[in-house]
Amino acid sequence: KYQPLSNNSYFMRKTLLQLSFIVLCLTGIQDTLVAQEKTTSLNQVVNNPKDVIGNLMIYPLDWLSIGGSSIHGTGHAIADSEYTRIKTGENYAKKRWSAGAVVTTPKFNLHSEYLGGKDRNVKSEGFYATGSVRFAWNFDFIASYDYFNPNKATDFKQNNYIAGVQYWFYHRCRLQAQYTFCDKKGNGQKDSNLIQVQVQVRS
Repeated sequence: KYQPLSNNSYFMRKTLLQLSFIVLCLTGIQDTLVAQEKTTSLNQVVNNPKDVIGNLMIYPLDWLSIGGSSIHGTGHAIADSEYTRIKTGENYAKKRWSAGAVVTTPKFNLHSEYLGGKDRNVKSEGFYATGSVRFAWNFDFIASYDYFNPNKATDFKQNNYIAGVQYWFYHRCRLQAQYTFCDKKGNGQKDSNLIQVQVQVRS
């Protein structure tokens, strides 16, 4: 299975029906470095509220997986955000949800997922779809698209278009090469082009 070098990953264990509902019982104590008047002090920030996480996965067909997840809780900002205007040290209501599907066959694979979020009153969304086709012995052609908007009110968007190939030269070992065109909207951003090559070796 192919994962773009940007490392979009989604699906987990394959069971007939997976339903999990987890309440995290972590106190969420974090160490945060704060610079003030050329001195650095270590402040301990306590974020006591718990996150509630739900995940549902179903497998209606051998080659099809469908699922969704949700997170509701409280976040703690460790840096200022230009998208949400949340400042360092502030706690904020955090919501995340997603829905996606995976198609897996001997010659073709497709992963797709839609994601939504809300930090305080700022809504964000994203989507990705990645497909791979076996076109020759141990060679796969890859095409992928992903989109992210960190603040839907300001319409600040980024679209990535990816094409690449991968060669499996040994079991669980592959050479990957891909080209990415990044189409950016808003805030005076410029489009960009990127070529990446990597070797992945797993035991």
